[in-house]
Amino acid sequence: MDLELWSAPLDAQVPFDGKLVAEECRALTGLPGDVVLGLNFIPDITDLANLEISVASGEVTTQAFQEFCAKHNLTINRSDPFSAARFIAYAFGQPLAWLHFPAGAEGLEMARQVFAWASSRGFIVIALQGDKPLSMDQLEQYWKP
Repeated sequence: MDLELWSAPLDAQVPFDGKLVAEECRALTGLPGDVVLGLNFIPDITDLANLEISVASGEVTTQAFQEFCAKHNLTINRSDPFSAARFIAYAFGQPLAWLHFPAGAEGLEMARQVFAWASSRGFIVIALQGDKPLSMDQLEQYWKP
């Protein structure tokens, strides 16, 4: 079962270092590195496109982007990948780690551990990018026959 660990939308602490978050998760849950794989935060032109799409669709506003940049001492320019990436991570959450759980009872127990840890840190677990956060009950359904 593959899931994703994300920061929650509107979390002022973004960006997170996904590698460090995954390391903390593994240290506190005792899970191996092939279960919790941390992701890097690397701004690029995709972030510019995502910002433009989000503004055009009305999901975010140029004013919100400008205010965020000013508050966080970022370049107030929608052509700056770093500013765009930080704002997108703030507005929609940031992918932090891929979660790969075995299919059996052992995988369910691992998923419960990660879910509890994630909840205690204000992170969320989702099935796919764009999905709503999973509840513990929804998470457990993935292991039901």
